[in-house]
Amino acid sequence: MKQTSEQSNQAPIDEQQLREQFDEYFMVQQPFTVTLEPVNAAQVPAPHAFIDDIPEVFILASDMQQGDQATLSRLRYENERLAPLFDIVQQQSQRLNIMLGYLLRHQQDAAQQYQGIAFGAGGIRVHSDKPLQVGATFRCKLFIQEDAIALYSYVYVLDSQSADEAGLSQTALAFVRIREDDQELIIRASLHSQSRQLKQRAEQKRLQQSDAVVDDKHTEQPLNNEE
Repeated sequence: MKQTSEQSNQAPIDEQQLREQFDEYFMVQQPFTVTLEPVNAAQVPAPHAFIDDIPEVFILASDMQQGDQATLSRLRYENERLAPLFDIVQQQSQRLNIMLGYLLRHQQDAAQQYQGIAFGAGGIRVHSDKPLQVGATFRCKLFIQEDAIALYSYVYVLDSQSADEAGLSQTALAFVRIREDDQELIIRASLHSQSRQLKQRAEQKRLQQSDAVVDDKHTEQPLNNEE
């Protein structure tokens, strides 16, 4: 990665501002894969130099996803009769993005991979075998398979809770550097995820109610007419 003399002269990370940013945005519970590569604060690029630090393949993946969504939404709005065709094109585009994300994900160091448990435009939460050091910074590569998203960013550890019954620690990391377009993708992905979860809950509730009706019918006893 490129490292300029400007990086060592940039202002220190404002933890309070990151906490406010982390709490400001909605966060959705959903599993995902994330790679965290330890870096020192001096290696975090200045905001105006960040774009040059992003590997081109991540920019390509992000721009493809952003462009596909915008184009297909516009075409569907302009001609509703072609909506089925647009759905097919969108599925093909999503498959390409998933494949690209898969290739990126499997090129990463397995030792630096973590299981993400929640994400939002302000940051992420991950599980780890041991607590991560508060104040540490990481180069972050984020993969959300359901929405075919692969993002590159830098994150800062806000807090790290001790291990739970399963022996896993939970860590909150705020975005220190992330493209605005990528933040928009995360916001969209979080809304999509929330919508999917609400639909799943509604379907589960419907099935439970249906099962309850069937059980009630089975337990009903016919009345005997007594003369």
